[in-house]
Amino acid sequence: MMEIIMFKLTTPTSLPLLNLPASALEALSNEILGPVDDIDLFTAFWNETETLLWHLNHDDTLPEDPLLAVALANPEYVTALDDGWYLLLGIVCDNGQGIYLVFPDTTVITQLQNLIEALNHE
Repeated sequence: MMEIIMFKLTTPTSLPLLNLPASALEALSNEILGPVDDIDLFTAFWNETETLLWHLNHDDTLPEDPLLAVALANPEYVTALDDGWYLLLGIVCDNGQGIYLVFPDTTVITQLQNLIEALNHE
């Protein structure tokens, strides 16, 4: 079996490349692309602001990315997707740069477990 490793996307049109259950991928696409009227403008915004998305699996550790630490410390939101997957968004710069993080409810990362627990007790 092929090992699935952490994955980084730098463009929103690459979402279908993520190895997620179909229902979670659809929920993710709706969450990120749902409000978007013009995908070309949105993609240009991601490029200009260096917005990106990290996809973590259950046994991954956090990437060594200082902006990810900022996003985790001050998330704009955390939301449940589907099939036990979650999405976090942190805005990390004044220009609107965002760091998205997609992770499973089985994550070994304590900080993410705490965010899931807080979300489930709201």
